[in-house]
Amino acid sequence: MRRSFQGLFATFPDIQAEVQEYVVQGDRVAVRYLARGSMSGKPFAVPIFNLFTVRNGLITADDAMFDNGGRKCDP
Repeated sequence: MRRSFQGLFATFPDIQAEVQEYVVQGDRVAVRYLARGSMSGKPFAVPIFNLFTVRNGLITADDAMFDNGGRKCDP
């Protein structure tokens, strides 16, 4: 997780997450949010859904789905 998010913030330093909804059930947390930022001066917004498993205060699993609108995943 650390490696993924470090790369994300290094590539898109202005990225922000706008949480739209979350549900907690036991050790599972579902989060639906909109990631907003810019790339080469152009704004983007990507809808993302994460299903986390949390144990002892740490994320132990992260299943994610997102819609990048057909754009390449790497800058």
